[in-house]
Amino acid sequence: MSELPVVMLVPDARGEVERAAQRLREAGLRNPMVHLRSLDDLAPWRRQHPWEIAFLIVPAEACSEYLAGDAARPLPAYPVFALHSIGGRLMASVWSSPGAGAASPVPFDARGVVRSLHKLGLRWLVL
Repeated sequence: MSELPVVMLVPDARGEVERAAQRLREAGLRNPMVHLRSLDDLAPWRRQHPWEIAFLIVPAEACSEYLAGDAARPLPAYPVFALHSIGGRLMASVWSSPGAGAASPVPFDARGVVRSLHKLGLRWLVL
């Protein structure tokens, strides 16, 4: 595995998460991407792997399902892009973590995400 922080993906049946991941790769993001079955798999994965996590890309309903589950679970403190489609257009709400509130959904712009990471000084995310 790379020394770069990983991007965690929770795939969905509609393929929205994979579409977003592909767009990020095309925009220049070179971090490894790891697939989980659900957000519940994040804590066990984290205990077994030493790699840093950059952010998560999940279907929007995954955050809602996570919040509806056992309230005693610790919530990941990683930024989350929660995705869904409106009229075939890929939309993203940004969450500071799955337990925090979400920003209003906006069209998912992979190049904008990469530019924002640069502006935040996170150039180490992109090779």
